[in-house]
Amino acid sequence: MRKLTNALAIASVAMLASYSTTSDAHEVPYGPAGCGLGHMLMGNDAGIMQLLAATTNYAVSYNQAFGITTGTLGCDVGGGSDGAQIFIETNREAVAKDVARGAGETIANLSQIGECSNSDVLGTYLQSNFDQIFSDATVSDHVVGERIVELMETAEQLNCAGLDPA
Repeated sequence: MRKLTNALAIASVAMLASYSTTSDAHEVPYGPAGCGLGHMLMGNDAGIMQLLAATTNYAVSYNQAFGITTGTLGCDVGGGSDGAQIFIETNREAVAKDVARGAGETIANLSQIGECSNSDVLGTYLQSNFDQIFSDATVSDHVVGERIVELMETAEQLNCAGLDPA
């Protein structure tokens, strides 16, 4: 029971932090918890429903990356630079961890969204630019997304054919 309580507390803090820093540059058809199984089960209602949706998305089954990559579970974000931006903003915490490691599921999914030639090369490249992407803890999700997408668009060695030219 204590683990569930801790997971709910962590999810609520993460959701509130994400909600307060998310840009209104684009409208999304889901609440602050993002798309995924939680969105499908709990909907877009504010408050406790978003906490439950976030818990379902992250603590229970971590299904958002799958939904975004496949365009299922209410995650129809499309491709291109906008799709990559939304993916990064929605999965910022997981993206940060994978960029720090230089590999992981979110890097593989981001590589697929951007139609990059090699996800390993993308992971290594993003890892080498970690300090530029995550310059401090207060950088918004939107800015992190912009920085990663810009790196993906401009680095010729990544060969991300699915992104809009910079």
